[in-house]
Amino acid sequence: RDAIIVASPHAFAIFPAARLARRYGAKLVFEVRDIWPLSITEMTNTPRWHPFPVLAWLAERLACHNSDVVASLLGNAEPHMRRCGFRGTFVHVPNGTGDDDVTVMQQPATPSGRAAAQKLASWREEGRLIVIHPGSQGHPSALDVLLRAITISRDTDSKLRLGVLLLGGGDTSDSLKRLATELDLDDEVFFAPAVPRPEALWLTSRSDIGYAGKRNFRSVFKHGISFNKIIDFMQASLPVILPVTTAGDPVSASGCGIVTGDDPKDVAAALRKIAALSPQDRRQMGERGHEYANRALHFRQIAEDYVQAIAAAGK
Repeated sequence: RDAIIVASPHAFAIFPAARLARRYGAKLVFEVRDIWPLSITEMTNTPRWHPFPVLAWLAERLACHNSDVVASLLGNAEPHMRRCGFRGTFVHVPNGTGDDDVTVMQQPATPSGRAAAQKLASWREEGRLIVIHPGSQGHPSALDVLLRAITISRDTDSKLRLGVLLLGGGDTSDSLKRLATELDLDDEVFFAPAVPRPEALWLTSRSDIGYAGKRNFRSVFKHGISFNKIIDFMQASLPVILPVTTAGDPVSASGCGIVTGDDPKDVAAALRKIAALSPQDRRQMGERGHEYANRALHFRQIAEDYVQAIAAAGK
């Protein structure tokens, strides 16, 4: 065997993988999707001395000391891996896109997808600028920040007409619906349950702005990000609002949107700035992301970098 690749959301898979690598004389590749246990302790407020984060910390360090290659979705993860004892080859392998990502779009056929499409069509007739957030509706997604930003934008500029499609569900969905009612946003915000990915991509392509909502967990995101929804926004040529400050994010790298803080005032300012652009300028902003995704985030390029890093390890 040439290589054993540990591709898991957590680090515990390193234990059987390391044994297999020794047995077959293969290179050990540790694929980092999250910084453990930082993602647990910072995003869920779990104490660092809790047994689970302690075990995750030990597993991550074992992986760093035994791996020949660390492949990470996070572009700035290498310094952290080096501090944990890694001495091998590092390669950045972000979430990417392929030739078929656009063609898999499908006009909604499910009840929730059709309802969302009808709402988008009515908003379009009303001349609204449509903002979409597809995905989980949990505390880390910062959707309450978006709702408060809509209120601020509306109060600041009475001519700004927005429609917000929140596509998905989660443990904060009910509280978000209550908040939308409290903020008098029932006309501006539409909640739709999750739909199959082809339908979600179709709805995304019919929107104007993509909101890549996340709490700005600086201690976590300083190592980089790789959000699938940003790739989807790029492929749909949507300008992106990213309320997260991080290193090497694709929105800044491509110039396809605005990176800001996760304060509602900051998000509101970003919404107004994009809304103030002419349709042509908004389209050009989104197309910069589309071009960047096809050039720098295509699976062919990512795979080539990955294979070269494995081949070079140990030389």
